[in-house]
Amino acid sequence: MYWIDSHCDVLYQLWKRERNNHFFSNKYQNVNLFLITDSPLDVSYRALKQNNVLLQNFAIFVPDNIPQTAKLDVALKQIDLFYQQVEPYVPLVRRHMELDAVLDGHLLSILTLEGGEAIGKDISLLRTFYRLGVRQVGLTWNGVNALADGCKEKRNGGLTEFGRKCVKEMIRLGMIIDVSHLSEQGFWDVVSIPQVKVIASHSNCKKHCMHPRNLTDEQIQAIISLNGLIGVTYVPQFVFQPYQEARMEHLLHHLNHIQYLGGEDHIAFGSDFDGMENKLEGLSNAFDISNFYELLRYHYPEKIVHKWTYENAYHFYKNSLR
Repeated sequence: MYWIDSHCDVLYQLWKRERNNHFFSNKYQNVNLFLITDSPLDVSYRALKQNNVLLQNFAIFVPDNIPQTAKLDVALKQIDLFYQQVEPYVPLVRRHMELDAVLDGHLLSILTLEGGEAIGKDISLLRTFYRLGVRQVGLTWNGVNALADGCKEKRNGGLTEFGRKCVKEMIRLGMIIDVSHLSEQGFWDVVSIPQVKVIASHSNCKKHCMHPRNLTDEQIQAIISLNGLIGVTYVPQFVFQPYQEARMEHLLHHLNHIQYLGGEDHIAFGSDFDGMENKLEGLSNAFDISNFYELLRYHYPEKIVHKWTYENAYHFYKNSLR
């Protein structure tokens, strides 16, 4: 079994612990939570290695309750935590040729920005994030910022003029645009820009779960047409309604639907581990992905399973990064 995961929130959890030492119990004080064997994190080094994860994306997420004047500081703190506590054990991928190491079974990482709030209205900060190693950017979280509207902004506005400039600059730099969390109009504005590289890092199908964070059939087909990637996610609210009844098996409906729309070569997985309160039974942390793998093997040919668990994502990043 080999695996690639396009989204987790480990850095957010490490930052919360750094900010509030009482967030975790006293037994975890002054230790690297990512590295210890009994880590309370959903995603730990031991879990990734045990399940042959080849590439793990680590998101920088700044919560809404942080004032705009402090959002950049929080993002930079999470980047520092990444380089101090994660990157020494999971080397960062900056260029496409560095991905070749996964073919030898090495565990690598990609650094992503979940929401452009930390960029504010200063495009030079986008370039700064690039220089710090960020290669994938989600333009919004759920609300509105200077780049675009998020998926829960009722007016459904698209890219702002500044947002459009940022997308074009990302294309010039060779960065990937993440459309998870983006408003539907924002999505269509992004995919209309030439040469854009697009991923929905952790989103499912509205056909099977009507949630603002999920994708319409038309959006799925647009991502496919751009040779993009869709990271099917395990968040119960995006899997089935009512979410309390969501099961691991319901993920198969989303996989089948994307496959039906022509997306067999564009399916991957974006767990959102360490970023969700509710969990699917049997798929609650990175140790559990072997359970999901066995379910996939039971329902699909091994060749297709391998595409979805790592091959599609590997080829996407190999073709999208410079």
